[in-house]
Amino acid sequence: MPVLAIGFLVTLPVLLPVVLALLWLDRRRLLLAAASSHCRFCGCVLGEDSVELANAKWAVIMAKRQDESLRLIRRVKLRMVRNMDAICPACGAIHIFDRESRIFHPLRKL
Repeated sequence: MPVLAIGFLVTLPVLLPVVLALLWLDRRRLLLAAASSHCRFCGCVLGEDSVELANAKWAVIMAKRQDESLRLIRRVKLRMVRNMDAICPACGAIHIFDRESRIFHPLRKL
């Protein structure tokens, strides 16, 4: 067990910058794709605002689910798959980002 802890502490200075760089790169790809993508329903450019709208809506959804689960059972660990990456600011359509092809696919219109 101490060997595992020492190994973790030794690799942490290498792994932490790598993880942060990968998160930054993923966000950059998402924003670049949003800047060049159009909503399939209304034709509006998605842009950075649509990503921020999705982040805000997802935060509200998770806070609500966390409150509900805490009321039911104290030791519930939520495991959820995020199903929105952008929300069109003009019509409210929800889009999912395909990380392999780097394009947005419409999910549904609100």
